[in-house]
Amino acid sequence: MDQLALQTFGFPVLRIGDRAVEMALLRALALLVRLGHAKSVVSRDALAGLLWPEADTGTARARLRRLLHRIETAVGPRVFEADRHGIRWAPTIAVSVDALAFEDACDRGDFEDAVRTYSEIVEFDARTLKLLRRFPLAPGEEPTGLAFDAKQRRLFSTCANRKLVISDADICRHFRAVEVDIAQ
Repeated sequence: MDQLALQTFGFPVLRIGDRAVEMALLRALALLVRLGHAKSVVSRDALAGLLWPEADTGTARARLRRLLHRIETAVGPRVFEADRHGIRWAPTIAVSVDALAFEDACDRGDFEDAVRTYSEIVEFDARTLKLLRRFPLAPGEEPTGLAFDAKQRRLFSTCANRKLVISDADICRHFRAVEVDIAQ
């Protein structure tokens, strides 16, 4: 199996290689994020309680079993290692999580690498929460304001590092970044 990449900055997305895996269930994404951030086995009871706090233990555990099956149907078999008590990613699966990469880069003092990890804007459908597009902002860092020119199809993103990034809204790529003087 290819590398699994879990993008948790912005709306969560699971990628297998270059392919985004459609996860229609928000609870499936929440489960993947929780497992992605775990350094070890996560108890079934903890996951069931997190995902279905209103349900009794038996019902929540049954729902968790069904959810795991649905995820494995979408992602592929044997992505989890599970027993009666806990669940974790299978040891044969290489999983990367952008938030953990960001944290590691900050711990190393490599802040440029950290910013590259999450410097983007995402567009999603507000009804279905489906991710539509991603707009990378490099060399911009930490977007602080947005404007859209519908006639020219341009997205203007002001960033905390005093950059104005101008993106082509049709191809999701920036074509100019300029230094700006932001009044205090």
